[in-house]
Amino acid sequence: MDGVGADVDGRHRLSRHASRLRPGVGQAGEVQSLGRRCSGYPYASRTRTGSMDDLRLMLIEAARRHSLGGVAVAVALPGEEATIECMGMADRRRGRAVAPDTVLRIASISKTLTAIGLMQLHEDGRFQLDEPVNNHLKTFRVEAPPGGTDVTFRHLLTHTAGIGELPRVSDLVHRAAWGVGRPGAPGADL
Repeated sequence: MDGVGADVDGRHRLSRHASRLRPGVGQAGEVQSLGRRCSGYPYASRTRTGSMDDLRLMLIEAARRHSLGGVAVAVALPGEEATIECMGMADRRRGRAVAPDTVLRIASISKTLTAIGLMQLHEDGRFQLDEPVNNHLKTFRVEAPPGGTDVTFRHLLTHTAGIGELPRVSDLVHRAAWGVGRPGAPGADL
């Protein structure tokens, strides 16, 4: 069913790729298997209608408005089969369209997904927001700065744990040369 969809600016084409996925068939099969493991929901061999049509139109409009090269969206709802919608080009120069197995940069979306997962565990009573995260870590410890308090789940979720960016070698050299200090204490107003 590749190519079913609508043109966007004459350059992008929204396609439905979900019907092409079969378990164990190359990378697409791996994506399907990964989708099952991560979401807990079966993977679609067909696309949904209704709200998926609205999603397709929103993707087309967003691609046009923001000049997006390509987009892939997965929707997994409880009790329903998951669907992947792909559109646009992964590599315009080579004419390669975005597909379910296309590797995309995820940027900071992992923070949102991690927060959702943590809040689901919190709702299940697995931890308290103001509890130190080290109470639940077995092989790794989150070190508090000297004189600082233990890092809590609330600190991590609100980005107030005092943990800075992962340093690059140039950052470490800069700190050593200029005496720039460590990130602040958990909960500090930086």
